[in-house]
Amino acid sequence: IKVAGSISLTENFTANGEVSLFGAEIGGNLSCNGATFSNFGKSSLNGNVIKIKESLFFKPKKIDGSIKLINARVNSIVDDIESWPEGRTILDGFEYQRFSGNASTKAKDRIAWLKKQEPRYLNEDFRPQPWEHLIKTLRAMGHYAEADEVAIAKEKKLLKIGKVGKGYNGLFSFCAKIFHWLYGFTTGFGYRPIRGLFIMVGVW
Repeated sequence: IKVAGSISLTENFTANGEVSLFGAEIGGNLSCNGATFSNFGKSSLNGNVIKIKESLFFKPKKIDGSIKLINARVNSIVDDIESWPEGRTILDGFEYQRFSGNASTKAKDRIAWLKKQEPRYLNEDFRPQPWEHLIKTLRAMGHYAEADEVAIAKEKKLLKIGKVGKGYNGLFSFCAKIFHWLYGFTTGFGYRPIRGLFIMVGVW
């Protein structure tokens, strides 16, 4: 579908089953504020490969099921972190330019947002793109400290799920994990260089 204006699925809008906007091109906004999406155990809102020229307003009243935004493109996001379904959000390839309105840009909130993705995308099938794009967007918006926090959280996650040193055997794998941990402890994976200076002075 190609829509020159906006699509509003708001207030009293209720859907039982999947709402599919796969590959849609929307010239204005897509608003889901106040909507109810019900498709328990399946996809409630399929926004894969969607293109939204303006903003995605995502503050639904209720969503039973998953939301898919694989390779989606939007200009800005106006959302509420709590509105995204826990363990049923798919953001791989999702790109946006900024967070608008009262959408949070705090690192702790946005990390919590990324952790709402499907468990497999946070563990054995870890997808780095959602993390890297969030870091890029926060930096572009001037939130450098918040971007660094997200970057550090990503590195800690990689270490926790065993992605660091993967592909090496025995001693090499062990050393890679140790040095990665030390790098994080001493300089915050390069994002907290002043910490390394304090440690050096302390040791001296």
